[in-house]
Amino acid sequence: MHRAMRGEFKESSINVRAMNYTELAIRRPSASLSTIRGIVGTLPVPLFFSGSSGPLGNNFRHPQIMNIRSLFAAFSLLLILLPGCSYTVKEEMLFNERPLTPLTKQFHFADIYFTVDDTININGWMLTKDSAVANILLLHGNSNNLYESPWINIINALGKLNVNVLAIDYRGFGRSSGNVSFNGLYRDAQGALRYLKSTSYGSKPIIVYGLSLGSIPAVDIAQNPDVSGLILEGALSSSEDYVEAIKEYHWYLRLINIEYGKDVIFDSVNKIKNIKPPVLIIHGNHDNLPEWMSKKLYDAVNHSNKSFYTVENGIHCDTYRVDASQYFSKLLAFINQCVMLDQQ
Repeated sequence: MHRAMRGEFKESSINVRAMNYTELAIRRPSASLSTIRGIVGTLPVPLFFSGSSGPLGNNFRHPQIMNIRSLFAAFSLLLILLPGCSYTVKEEMLFNERPLTPLTKQFHFADIYFTVDDTININGWMLTKDSAVANILLLHGNSNNLYESPWINIINALGKLNVNVLAIDYRGFGRSSGNVSFNGLYRDAQGALRYLKSTSYGSKPIIVYGLSLGSIPAVDIAQNPDVSGLILEGALSSSEDYVEAIKEYHWYLRLINIEYGKDVIFDSVNKIKNIKPPVLIIHGNHDNLPEWMSKKLYDAVNHSNKSFYTVENGIHCDTYRVDASQYFSKLLAFINQCVMLDQQ
C-alpha cells in the first residue's frame, strides 16, 4: 500500500511543468536474487546486490574482522557443505521491496501514468523540448526507482540533449501500482513504447536505453519496428551467462549448482540478433558485471551499424559522471545516426 504523498499530481499530463516533491514517500524495490542462508549458519551470500558496488555485490564482511579460528571453521564448513548443493533462482528473488522512504527533490518533468494489463498503473516522467530531434525511452535497473541515484542523475544528464525523455518505474517500483514481476518488465516496457507512440512526440524516432536489468526488456522491445535505435549500458546477456558471472565474482559459489527458475529465464543474445536499427553498447571496464556479457551481445548484432564503448574506470551505469565528455559525444553521434537513418 502506498502512503499519502504530499505534492503528488493525480492526473496524467505530457506538458512540461515544474514539480516540487517535498518529503515524498516512495517505494524502493531494491537488491535482487536475495540471499542464500543456512550454508554457514546465517551467513548471507548475496547473488544480485545493486548498490554502489554494482549488481554482483561487494558487501561481505572482511576476513580481518574474523579471528583465525572462526575463519578456518567457516571455510571448512563451506568445503564440506557446498559440494553437491543446488540452488534455484526464483522470480520472487529478483526484487526485494523496501519500505516507503522520504525524499526531497525538485524536478521539471511531466508526471504521466498509463495502464498495462488493464489494472496496472505505470508511473513515469517525460521531459520534452521544442528542439528535440528524437525520443529516448529509458528503462532503469533492478534497484531503486526514478527518484534515486543513479537513475535520476542519468535522466538529468539526458535532459541536456535535444531529445525528449520518457523514463518509467516498473510495476511495484516508486508510484507504479502492482507487484514486481520479471515478466511484468516486458509488459511495462511494451506499454511505455505504446504510450510514447500515442503522444504528439511519437512521430519522432524512438531510441530505447536499457541500463543493467533494464537491458533485458530494452532488447525485447527494440525488436519492434517502431524503435529506431538501442542503447545498452551494463547489460546482461542471458540468465545462463549471469550464473557464470556470479560464479566468477564469488568463487565459493562455483561449488553450488545454481539454476534459474522458469519464470526468470532470459536470452537477450538470441533476441538482439533480430534487431535492425543501430545499436550502442556501453560498459565500464571496472564493472563487477563482466564486460564479456556486453561484448557477447555486441557480437550477436547482425549488422554493421553497431558500436561498443568501454568506459575507462567506469563501474556500473556511471558513465554520465566518470567520462561525461565522451559520454555525451558518443550519445550525440549515435542519436544523429538514428535520426538520419530514420529519415531515409
